[in-house]
Amino acid sequence: MHHACRFKCNKDGIHLLLQTIPEYGHYAAKVRDRERGRTPLYYAIRYDAPEGVVELLLSQMNCMDILDCDRDGMSALGLVWDRWVVSFEGKRHMGIYVKIVERWKKMYSDCGEDAEAKQKAWQVILEDSVKLRERLTGKLKGNWEKANKILRGAFKFDLQDDDCKAEEGSTTSAATSISKQRKWRILHAAVAIKCHPSLFMMAAVLHPEQMHELDRNDLFAGDEHSQSRSNIQPLSISIGNNSVNPGMNIQSALHWAAKAPASGSESKMILHHLLLFYPEAAKLKNPKDGSLPLHYLCANESKQHWVHDGIRSVYEAYKEAAVDQDLDGRTPLHRAATLHESTLYFVPPPSTFVGSPMRSRSSPPWDESTGSIVPNTPIRSSSATASGTRSSSSTERNSDTRIASVEDPVGSIIQNILTAHQEVAAIPDVTGKLLMHSIAECAENWDWNVQAVYDAYPEALSRREIVTRSLPLHLVSSNLDAKLQLVQKIVEYHPRAASLTNGDGRLPLHLACESGKSWYGGTEDIYKAFENAIQIAEDTLRRWMPLHFAASSPYSTMEFIEKIIGLAPDVAHAPDNLGCTPFYLAVESGKDWERGGLESLFQANPDAIDLPDANGKIPLVAALLAFCQDDGVTTSPDVDGGTNATLIQESLQPVDEYTTITHASIDDVKARGCHVLENDSTQINVLYHLLRAAPQVLTPRDY
Repeated sequence: MHHACRFKCNKDGIHLLLQTIPEYGHYAAKVRDRERGRTPLYYAIRYDAPEGVVELLLSQMNCMDILDCDRDGMSALGLVWDRWVVSFEGKRHMGIYVKIVERWKKMYSDCGEDAEAKQKAWQVILEDSVKLRERLTGKLKGNWEKANKILRGAFKFDLQDDDCKAEEGSTTSAATSISKQRKWRILHAAVAIKCHPSLFMMAAVLHPEQMHELDRNDLFAGDEHSQSRSNIQPLSISIGNNSVNPGMNIQSALHWAAKAPASGSESKMILHHLLLFYPEAAKLKNPKDGSLPLHYLCANESKQHWVHDGIRSVYEAYKEAAVDQDLDGRTPLHRAATLHESTLYFVPPPSTFVGSPMRSRSSPPWDESTGSIVPNTPIRSSSATASGTRSSSSTERNSDTRIASVEDPVGSIIQNILTAHQEVAAIPDVTGKLLMHSIAECAENWDWNVQAVYDAYPEALSRREIVTRSLPLHLVSSNLDAKLQLVQKIVEYHPRAASLTNGDGRLPLHLACESGKSWYGGTEDIYKAFENAIQIAEDTLRRWMPLHFAASSPYSTMEFIEKIIGLAPDVAHAPDNLGCTPFYLAVESGKDWERGGLESLFQANPDAIDLPDANGKIPLVAALLAFCQDDGVTTSPDVDGGTNATLIQESLQPVDEYTTITHASIDDVKARGCHVLENDSTQINVLYHLLRAAPQVLTPRDY
């Protein structure tokens, strides 16, 4: 297929390659070559394939196949548009349109708040755009039409332009009826993807009306890119005089731009342009999930700088969006809190702050009439020096403000929103999670962002979420990514939480041992806050203690287990309600004898080597059953020592001349690779030590 497109095979030849064996043809149309990562579509466009070839290939490819770049960073769309627009001729043509856009911006901005003047200016812009579309000629028109065709193919629209179909007088048919259900807007497509900014500018010049139009499940067929929401009732709203179908995705170009992967100056330019000509878009909620554009921006991993990515412009267009909740009850900051670890602007230097980053111990002001926190007004001192000093007057006015004010160049979304909307930190989502809960669950470090959230609402550390009734300390104890400082700060600010159980009856120390945290990665601080937890069982039927959790966790290390044993050696002798000792649980979980802590558990309680559980299985049988892949080996609830011996002898029966313990064939082991062989050798080592320590288990006992 690649060679056929490279050497200009005609439409009929490509059709044969695609349809002779359809499944192979579909695969060949989108597969990339090994050398440069290019698709047949790339070669068809690069070498001017005969008419109809590009259309055939587009029909067989999805959006990602069409728009993704090769190893040189060039996509099929870039081949058509980017290469031409950066050429001398392209720059000369685009310079004309840049001046047109600047003239439109000045004309629209000069209207100020005069709605009538703005309406007249908008009509002038629409009339100019019609004339500009009619005057398109030459290579600019050719490349624009090719780019339009590629985008239509990427989003699965009819490849024939709507204007051309109207001129041909196409009548209703199955194809056209489907096309009428989805309206093509090239401006929405251009802002929804990462492309050359001139493509957006050209779409805005030729189709400015699309900035005001709303997408109703148009761009993506079948709403395939929206999230399913089976447990939440869609938002019921009305836009203008039209009723809105609950659950339908209704988005403006600003919504698409907010979710797009573009970042930096390109993102800022697009957002600013859309807001200038349609600022009301910042107030429009998508009924599907109740999100405003600011929600999408704060959840976008590609746009994480408050100023450089244009987020501040969207916020200033509708500041109330900062406290608005979507259908999950989440504000924009709830979404930002789950992503803030990946931002490059996470820990700004102290000199960018006005005042101390640490909070005072006083409680936030509370409005008795509304039952909410009164936000503090941010004070910015013009006389602040690089060392962070302030004038005495600003110190007095801002003495109660516990959110560190951030200057505009700092990119933290969390700190900038909290500076103006401190009450957001006290808003729970539908699961009862505050910002601090989301941070404890997802974050890694305690930095200025987390400090700002804590300063805004310190009481969050003593609030429980609804689902598991967990405090932030419970959540951070289960967070494997949480580093030492994050755990230490949460324990420091609310040490009593270490003695409180969650809805599952577990203490934070139980959760830390279960998650596999290292001892010096925060578990030690949780233990010191409530040392008695080391000998307290969870409040469930199972009744596990911290050592039981550590023994059964696949992530715990030998050093961690030895540390727990050293603090509470008696726990090694304590069985749970099913009769399982920590040694038994460690054997059952497949731990290594030396490196996995089995030897340490055995030395702490040698008698556990032949202690049966509630079903009568001893550790050796548990190890054999975990290792053996024969489905025929089963146990009944009522087994005795004789049955244990029988099970052991059956498990050790040779299967063939190559295999003694494992029931997997040699071919299966080869197919699964060296990783399985390594696991097998580990299990054999465990079985050897178990038999060596208690050879008497092979002999049936008389009762």
